[in-house]
Amino acid sequence: MPLCMQSDSIEKKEFLKEISYWTFYRILSKMIDFELPLDSGDFCIMDRKIVDILNSMPERNRFVRGLRAWSGFKQTGLEYERQARAAGLAKYDFKKLRRLALDGIISFSTVLLQ
Repeated sequence: MPLCMQSDSIEKKEFLKEISYWTFYRILSKMIDFELPLDSGDFCIMDRKIVDILNSMPERNRFVRGLRAWSGFKQTGLEYERQARAAGLAKYDFKKLRRLALDGIISFSTVLLQ
């Protein structure tokens, strides 16, 4: 069972990104036919069995949150307060996040097939 980490801190992120995340996951959850945990990130603790299943998937552009939920295993959220980044910059700028969102929609949406 994956243990998904859910950050409860909005003030440490850029406001536009936070609103975009919030909106995207709620729209995507309406477009898919499985339950996608809202407001959770890629960071999680997974059993080896789940890791092996995810690694066996042929996807190149991995929308991990979607793959993890789509695999069908029960997930549990654990809220935590995220600390400010100690060093470096986020690797995902808005352009990369937009591409990741598009990959998620294309990979999992059943609406696009109708």
